[in-house]
Amino acid sequence: MGAQRTAVVTGSGRGIGKATVELLQAHGVNVIGVDLAGADINADLSTLEGREALEAGVRERCPAGIDVIVANAGVLTDDELSIQVNYFGAVETLERLRPMLRSDAPRVVVVASRSVLKPVDHAIVEACLDGDEARAVALAQQTGSPHLLYATGKRAIARWIRRNAGLPAWAGAGIALNGVAPGAVLTPMIAQRDPAEQARLAVERPMPLGGMATAEEVAALIDFLADAKNSKIAGQLIFIDGGGETLMGQEDIWEAMVNKQASTATAN
Repeated sequence: MGAQRTAVVTGSGRGIGKATVELLQAHGVNVIGVDLAGADINADLSTLEGREALEAGVRERCPAGIDVIVANAGVLTDDELSIQVNYFGAVETLERLRPMLRSDAPRVVVVASRSVLKPVDHAIVEACLDGDEARAVALAQQTGSPHLLYATGKRAIARWIRRNAGLPAWAGAGIALNGVAPGAVLTPMIAQRDPAEQARLAVERPMPLGGMATAEEVAALIDFLADAKNSKIAGQLIFIDGGGETLMGQEDIWEAMVNKQASTATAN
């Protein structure tokens, strides 16, 4: 039997994060939980101080390194916190902790959302990908459509995964970096909605295979991607929404890649 693996899970106090902690622990993984309060490491990932506290706390508790990062912490808000936490908090979690990953089967999973399929503010997405938090936050505070901000933050982190997963610092170093994109996850807040609201959301956000997911079902996918046996999956955003993405998105997701390759060949 190999050495015990160690995982850092942000947003560990409830929902998907809590379910992930419990499942990893059940499989013998040593888990360091990170949340605003009541966790192994208490840190507000919307701030520089909180991100520094995360890094310092992991270094203190895991001087020999870690094996898994699950960047799950997120907020469902219509203000700049959706950018500060869901994008910059996640990216800094990964970049600060990546040097601590041990060379034997390091794995990283980011929790995004099916909301990446919704309309977004492209200027904010580009500011995020440029690493300009001040500009991204300023644009978020000025936007006339605050309801776009959650989807915008999630689209940005999904693109960051695709942009970085195959690079030398990640796949080249043996690190499998992937994301999961849950649809509606059954929570007390959702369960309390009235039947008419439930029915409307079921049409707008379909989940044809079995309805809404549980946190435990999402955790099972995270657990698989975080396992050493996942030796070749990298750079993927895996929708866990009962097939709803296939109804909301386009059937031919490969044509854009073919067209890009053709344009490149012609230019050369």
